[in-house]
Amino acid sequence: ALGWNGLLELVRRAGELDLPRGFVAGASTDSLATAGTVSEQLEVMVQQAVAIEEAGGVPLLLPLAVLSRRRAREDEYVEVYRTLLGRLSGPVLIDWTGPAARPELLDYFPGNSFERVMALDPAKVRGARLGLADVARETRLRRACLGRDQIVFTADREHLGRLLLGLNPGPAAPRVPTVERFTELAGQRVALGDFSHALLGGTLAQAETLASALERLDAGDAAGLLSLLE
Repeated sequence: ALGWNGLLELVRRAGELDLPRGFVAGASTDSLATAGTVSEQLEVMVQQAVAIEEAGGVPLLLPLAVLSRRRAREDEYVEVYRTLLGRLSGPVLIDWTGPAARPELLDYFPGNSFERVMALDPAKVRGARLGLADVARETRLRRACLGRDQIVFTADREHLGRLLLGLNPGPAAPRVPTVERFTELAGQRVALGDFSHALLGGTLAQAETLASALERLDAGDAAGLLSLLE
């Protein structure tokens, strides 16, 4: 792993490239030598998110694992994120990675805490990245976010094609999703509708496959996108 110093250098270089579509970078608490208290984790998260903002990027606020370890309740999640958001300028994205990818995040965002966090300041919280490995749940959360003009990105590789097309659980013929309206993220115009966008890590080969799939979608070939990604 690069560690935060290595990632910070990458963030600064990305900012210097003046990328036409901008960039997103994760802010986490992984640089702490020990688990740390909630206050210590918040401080590290703020430092990293501010550095990403200063470089011109959009911070993706990765989960604070200390909350799931201590089995924090719904209200505590909301207050921790309220404090975190109050120290950032925005825009930001909230990450919700499920236990299939990170077992220590079992029961993260309990109750309605995710929905309440997303509703704290929609002008600042422009969306979320979901890695829940649950199409039905992501669909439900996406529709709630759509009502606030918030963007949902998916990190769910297993169901990626279906989520990009907005195909809900059950048999359905591939179709090009309908764009209902547009919103803005860091100066970029982003389409909204009953479908997810993609925000994934991975190899160059995986990125090229995704790019090819999106080219098929642009050409109106929803079945082609699905065949490539599945």
